[in-house]
Amino acid sequence: MFSWECTNDLILPVGSSNVKHINLIDVGETANVSFDVLTNVNTKPGLYKLDMVLTYDDIEELQTITEGGTIENQKRKTIESKAGIYIGGTTDFDISFMEKSPEGAYTFSVSNIGNNGANSVKISVPLQENWTITDGGSNSVILGNLQKGDYTIADFNLKPKTLGQELPIKFEISYTSSDGMRQVEENVLSLYASSTYR
Repeated sequence: MFSWECTNDLILPVGSSNVKHINLIDVGETANVSFDVLTNVNTKPGLYKLDMVLTYDDIEELQTITEGGTIENQKRKTIESKAGIYIGGTTDFDISFMEKSPEGAYTFSVSNIGNNGANSVKISVPLQENWTITDGGSNSVILGNLQKGDYTIADFNLKPKTLGQELPIKFEISYTSSDGMRQVEENVLSLYASSTYR
C-alpha cells in the first residue's frame, strides 16, 4: 500500500484517494502507481514537501512458522520517505491586434493570462507565407517580465501577402517560466490585411 501527503494539503488527488494498493511485487520487479492531482490556482510557486509511506507484507516473514505452529505475525513493514515537488512553471498568453499606423506598423497587445509569472519575455514573428517583416524592421520585440494578469504592447512593421482579407499570422513567445526553464509558445491570430490604417 503506497500513500502520500503534501504539506498543508496544497496538492490533492482528483478522482481517487491518495492511497494505491499493489497485489504483489516479485524479486527484481517494479510497480508504477499514478495519481491525478490538482492545486489551487493561487498557490504560490515553489518547492513543497511530499511525505510518502509504503506499507507491505514481507512474504518471507509471512511463511515463517513458529514452534507453536502458527504463522509469525511480524510480516507487516513500513518505509517512510519524502520528496520535493515543484508547484508552478509555464503560463499562457493572449495576443490581440490594436491598431495599424500609416507607416505600416502593426501594434499588438500581449497578455499573460495564465497563473504564473513569465520572465524575459520575447515575442517574434517567424518566417511564414502570409506576412513578412518590411525592410528595417525587427522580427522580435523584448517585452521584459510579465506577471499573471499583466499586459504590454509590441510593434511590428508587417507586409501582408495579399490585401483585403483575413490572413493568419503566427507568433512565437519565448520566456523563462517560474521553474527556471526557457519555454516557447506559439500563438496564431487572424489579422485583416488592409491598405489603410485603423
